[in-house]
Amino acid sequence: MGVALPVAEKLFPKAKPYLPSAIGLGLSWVMVFQNTLSIAIGGLIMAVWPRLNKKNFDLYSIPIASGFVAGESLIAALIAIACAAVGLLATH
Repeated sequence: MGVALPVAEKLFPKAKPYLPSAIGLGLSWVMVFQNTLSIAIGGLIMAVWPRLNKKNFDLYSIPIASGFVAGESLIAALIAIACAAVGLLATH
């Protein structure tokens, strides 16, 4: 698939907007479903938002996306810390 999709883009340039991203497809096969679903939802929002309000999209899309990425990382770290703490408490 990693070779077929770029070749298809070159052979059929009019079909390019309808072909999936080779990188995105590859990542979806190695990532857990929750991450893949989050990427898909984010992609849909980023595709629709500029059509609804271009000015707000240009102004807020990068800060909001960055906040979601950072927030998810912080929450994952807090969950890992909490799990480690609970595990340490359970052994004593």
